[in-house]
Formats: sequence, structure tokens, C-alpha cells
Amino acid sequence: MSFGKRSRLIDHNQEHQLEGLVTLIGVRATTARGMAEKAVDIIIDKLGKRTPKSKTEVTPIYGGDIGSFEDFLRDAIKNSPSALNTRKVRALVHNYGSQYQQVLKHVKENPTLIESVGESTVLKAEVIQAVREEMAQKLADVVFRRTDLATSEYPGDDTVETCARLMSSEMGWDEDKLNRELEEVKRTFPFNNQQITMKE
Repeated sequence: MSFGKRSRLIDHNQEHQLEGLVTLIGVRATTARGMAEKAVDIIIDKLGKRTPKSKTEVTPIYGGDIGSFEDFLRDAIKNSPSALNTRKVRALVHNYGSQYQQVLKHVKENPTLIESVGESTVLKAEVIQAVREEMAQKLADVVFRRTDLATSEYPGDDTVETCARLMSSEMGWDEDKLNRELEEVKRTFPFNNQQITMKE
């Protein structure tokens, strides 16, 4: 069995005659809450407890408190700051859902954060959000896992450097640390053999 393709819930009493142990191997975010509910139900039953029915089926995930997505998006575009074009608002709402305003709150602190990172649709405020609210610790966290910067291809030296500058300011990196982070991102793109270092 490949654990990388589907989640698996194991009651070890049934499979190995080992009472008191339940294992959940979850591999898909889309089914995680449903699988977690099943695991908890098994455990509660083993403990002989009675609990209220889980509300996970009717509780929106973070950013998912939206009725009609198209209506929500239309309102977001209509009420967005003039500095944001429709393409950027659409990307923001697709990535953060009903919580997209949490990204824009950083703009109130620093208006320049409404600018894009390089030529992308990613706002500088998203980099700050990733560091302050989403536990990003490395440049690769932001470039590959918290934003759309490298969704399809290498976003370009200027874009990566801009992202690195923002993170460096937030994280207090020195020049050596910053360049190491840049090199790590560069190595992920085998076709890009050019040295990436901060411009003087």
C-alpha cells in the first residue's frame, strides 16, 4: 500500500490485537477533517464516552466563510483599494478567501506593502503575512509554500530578491544568511545556474 496516495485510519485492536492505539495517516488536506472526525469517533467509543456530534462538517475552514464565491469576489473587487487591479484582487481572494483583509491590514502599517513582488500578482504584504502569521522561517517557505511566487516557474532574480529583502527586514538576517537563503531557492530550479546574490 502506498501511504502517499490516500489516507489510512488504523484501529490496531482490529488489525494487530493491540488495544488502545489508533493511527491516522493523513495525506490530503481536502479529506483531513473528515478523517480526523472518524479517528476521534473511534477513540471516544473506545473510552466509552459520549460527546456532542462533531461540527466539522458545518464549520468553515480558515478563509472559507463564503456563501457565493462569485458574489464575494465581485464585492472584493468593487471595494478594493485603487492601487489593486482586478487580477491582483482575484489572486488575493483565491488564496486567502474570506480572510484576505488580514493581508491588507499590513498595508495600513506600511502603504508600500500594497505593491507587487516583482512582476507577480503577489503583494509585498503577503510576504509579511507569511512571516508574521503563517510561521514562514525560510525564503523557500514563502516562495514555494506560502505564496504563488513559484507556482509554475522560476519567478526571476528581481522577484526573489525583493521577497528576500522583505523577509530579511522582518527576520533580522545578515548578508550571509540572506545569500544562503537565495542560494537554496536557486538550487531548486536546476536550469537556473546563475549565481543569485543581493545587488549592491
